[in-house]
Amino acid sequence: MWGLLAATTQSTGFTMAQQIGDDAIISRLNALEAQVNQLSMAPSVVFGCDQEPCVQACDDYFCPGWEAAAELVYFKPRQRALDYAVTEDGSTAIFGNAAVHSLDFDRNAGARGSVGYRTKTGWAVRATYTSFETDGRAGVDRPTGIGQLFPTRSTPDGFVEADSARAASQFEYHTFDLTADRPVYQNCFTVLSVFGGTRWVDVDQLSRLDYNGRDFTNGRVIDHTEMNGFGLRMGTEGRWKMAHGISVFGSLAGGLTYGRFHTTAFEDNLDSTIVITDISQSYDQAIANLETRLGMSATWRNVVVSAGYELNDWFGLAERSVFTGTTERGGLATISDDILLEGFFLQVAMGW
Repeated sequence: MWGLLAATTQSTGFTMAQQIGDDAIISRLNALEAQVNQLSMAPSVVFGCDQEPCVQACDDYFCPGWEAAAELVYFKPRQRALDYAVTEDGSTAIFGNAAVHSLDFDRNAGARGSVGYRTKTGWAVRATYTSFETDGRAGVDRPTGIGQLFPTRSTPDGFVEADSARAASQFEYHTFDLTADRPVYQNCFTVLSVFGGTRWVDVDQLSRLDYNGRDFTNGRVIDHTEMNGFGLRMGTEGRWKMAHGISVFGSLAGGLTYGRFHTTAFEDNLDSTIVITDISQSYDQAIANLETRLGMSATWRNVVVSAGYELNDWFGLAERSVFTGTTERGGLATISDDILLEGFFLQVAMGW
């Protein structure tokens, strides 16, 4: 009897232990499966920023909603063809120890804003407007002694000299982009997106040069260039999630714009009593641009703060008409130069 009881107890204990072991294994497997499912669920992407996974009512990958961003840019336009005078010290027959004097634009603040909507399929359509304005001033006087000052922007008519030269220029830049973007690859740490769309461009540049003394009496040279264009733009952005909501991102984009240029050149002398040049022309031309951004962002719930550095180069955007010489009075040429916008940006974005 005691032997039968012992055998029964041993069998029952083994069965209970086996049952407890099976339950623990099944519970552990269920927990591991839940963790795998959570890791395999791609994070939702809101205006290019990683967020927590969507709730079950949303798509497995994206939460639809509105996105908006306000951005402060701090740009400096860089352009080569802004010379206005040459000075020399008279140590040689024509140009001794000569220096070319050029205007330089000031660094200034601008604004950029965007609003868009992202669908459950991941596609987002957004409108972005950028506005930036700046100016610059410079001046030089004729060197003392036998030195000379030659204007570089007046109509060629021998060695025209001046005692002083003053330059001022204004630059206005406005763009409106309508783009669509979508992530094409993503995991828990990386999001790679592509975007493309249309762009409207409005650029206005006005330069005024004042020369006085010697051959000039309050002489003025005024150059004005306007460009209105429409084109296409496309690019890609990569974002790498680091830790605690901090991400590093970079983008590269290019575009081609078909623009309508209108340039005017005006020059007078002797207190505006003599008009030397008054000419204008309009023409169509395609210009390309290349832009890149690199920065970091911090995410807190549905708010993202980003900061970084941006380069935006427009090939052949700055154009002006000049006369080539005095032999052919109608000899007209167009000087074309790039304009580079470089500087920093600070953006605050929100999704809802």
